[in-house]
Amino acid sequence: MAHGSGWMHGLVKAVPSGDCVVVMGNAAQGGPPPEKTITLASLVAPRMARRDGRDEPFAFASREFLRRLLIGKQVKFRVEYAVASIGREFGQVYVGDVNAALESVANGWAKVRVGGGDRASNHDDLVAAETAAQAKGVGAWTKDPTQLATSVRNVPQNFDPNASLIPAMKGRPVPCVVEAVLNGAALRVQLMTDGAESRYATCVVFLAGVQAPALRSSNRSRANHHNQSGGDDDAGAPIGGDVASATTDASGDSGAAAKPEPFAREAKHFTEVRLLHRDVRIVPEGTDKFNNLFCTVQTPDGADLAEALAGNGLARCVDWSLAMITAGASKLRAAEKAAKQARRCVWRDYVAPPPNPNSLVGKSFVGVVVEAVSGDSIVVADAETDAERRVTLSSIRAPKLGNERRGIKPEPWAHEAKEFLRARCVGKKVKVSMEYARKIPTGGHANGAQSGAVNGRPEPPPGITLEMGTVMLPTDQLKGEDGRATDDARGGGGEDRGELNVAEMLVLRGLATVVRHRNDDDERSLRYDDLVQAEQRAIKGKKGVQNKDKPAPTHHVNDVSANAQKSRQILPFLQRAGRSHAIVDYVLSGHRLKLSVPKEGVIVAFAIAGVRCPRGDEPGAAEAYRFVRRALTQRDCEIEVEAVDKSGTFLGTLTYGGKQGKEPNRVNGLNLGVELLRRGLAALHDSYDPRGRTNGPELVTAQDAAKRARVGKWVDWSPEKEAAERAAMLEGAHGEGAHGEGAHGEG
Repeated sequence: MAHGSGWMHGLVKAVPSGDCVVVMGNAAQGGPPPEKTITLASLVAPRMARRDGRDEPFAFASREFLRRLLIGKQVKFRVEYAVASIGREFGQVYVGDVNAALESVANGWAKVRVGGGDRASNHDDLVAAETAAQAKGVGAWTKDPTQLATSVRNVPQNFDPNASLIPAMKGRPVPCVVEAVLNGAALRVQLMTDGAESRYATCVVFLAGVQAPALRSSNRSRANHHNQSGGDDDAGAPIGGDVASATTDASGDSGAAAKPEPFAREAKHFTEVRLLHRDVRIVPEGTDKFNNLFCTVQTPDGADLAEALAGNGLARCVDWSLAMITAGASKLRAAEKAAKQARRCVWRDYVAPPPNPNSLVGKSFVGVVVEAVSGDSIVVADAETDAERRVTLSSIRAPKLGNERRGIKPEPWAHEAKEFLRARCVGKKVKVSMEYARKIPTGGHANGAQSGAVNGRPEPPPGITLEMGTVMLPTDQLKGEDGRATDDARGGGGEDRGELNVAEMLVLRGLATVVRHRNDDDERSLRYDDLVQAEQRAIKGKKGVQNKDKPAPTHHVNDVSANAQKSRQILPFLQRAGRSHAIVDYVLSGHRLKLSVPKEGVIVAFAIAGVRCPRGDEPGAAEAYRFVRRALTQRDCEIEVEAVDKSGTFLGTLTYGGKQGKEPNRVNGLNLGVELLRRGLAALHDSYDPRGRTNGPELVTAQDAAKRARVGKWVDWSPEKEAAERAAMLEGAHGEGAHGEGAHGEG
């Protein structure tokens, strides 16, 4: 506050009433700048109501006039006299060339104080202005019955902001005036809505997404008391309305110590100079378990207060309230990150963690999903290297699949989570953004599954590292027959964004939950806030695991794949069924698979009738296995069962890649036996007789074509060589037969 001929300069920080202002000086080292409360000399304005009271007529209009005239503006002021008994200083305030007292009197919003004692230096001008205003009937001098009838605010009593704002205005801006700054991230506001049920009501709001340092001079119960208050007690109160500081976070913790946390005063001052007694907009976002109201607050210039606090190091992001934010959570994260890097305020002692050798940020690839291992883990074939990489979805946890061999039952919704990944992702092209790696603890799985065998497939041994990442699925991979995105493609949210976060799709449907990372844990999904918001939607919609009242679906499946007797018992049912829908659970070899037959509720071992692929270390075995694994693992198919062998393996034909249904919508798929034979990855059994078989001639034709093309195992084939081998085989068989007859005769 610069001095010169008694005049000082400053910024109007607050206007508590129609005749009182608070002026703030220049910035001071070591804390907020000095302030001075000035009552306009020789003036008296109608009194604003204190708690549970009523305004004097035109008190609010008087304060509003002076507030709009001065708040946030540079002024020139001078103290003309003081009254020690009440601790007040009286003076003149100018904004530009306009005398604030004279302007208020001229518009009828203040009167000249009568009686003896000290007077303002412009007392005669004030009296003249008052006489003119009274003659004109302006302001409080009006005779208009309508204006007189509305001269006192009708403040709603027992106003419940949660009941009034959240249902009707969630995510929508609500106009209001900030009446008090309780701490950097807590405000008491007066609503300026059009509806009589909420206009002029006051309530405490907390900033969603951030937490400011605590002042610790009060506890939250006092702040909550203002949620029920309909009055204004700012008149004559300390600057900022610090009569009820919300000095703790909204978790309810309140320290007994009076000492503020570092930068608590600076955070409060930061918010005061920008918002106190200003017109702002609050966007109701949600409530916590204590029914505190959390909002996004838009400053008069349209900025986000939480983002500004976080960017200046005066608040920290908190995950649980970030989840409430309708939009802009990523901006808060970015602002906090910038403040950390610049070591601003609360981050002054921040030391960036050393480079994490497990960090995979920036490493991404495109590939095709080969397998869904569990509800939160998939295998992707890298399009560039063709290598299969296991990817665990970052920051989520799906229900555990259990372990049948160990007698561990699957958790509720585990089957649905894995099935969702299988149906939506297997065979689809995806973009994988790797983010971090995590060691699996001994005997457990870091992301929700467990070590040991799962549904017949071994889990990674304890102690290995899982790679965590975000998997994005293009929506054109989920198009319906009409070419438009399906509901699955929109993730249930109705918005086609071009690509979808697979983890978010799971969480949105209640098939996975979000991992609660520590605030200082940067090893998380880069889309973590989207996941948290999706979880909130799932909770609200009572989806999947978020519905505690609805039991999870039950699944009864009979695995006969290793039981020859049971396989023979169900053979007639599968034969009578003709073509049956099946799902390939595992590829055991090029021609042998493990299938689920949903209609019959069984899991069976299945082999292609008449066709044999190389096994083990035989040449071509790996190529045959790879082809079938990539083409059929966890894919839908159709089978026709012909017989069952002595080991309980069903023999028949398998088609895939078609469209199931009734004619004429049915599209026949590819015959696996034919595809193996024409690629030279398999051969017909020597004893195979195509006569009387539906696709027998087709199999023979496919093998003959592979021979002529000399592909796969037929690369060295020639008709002459085959004829010679066949002749030798026949000759050997004839010799063995003759020898056998002689022996018999001798016997």
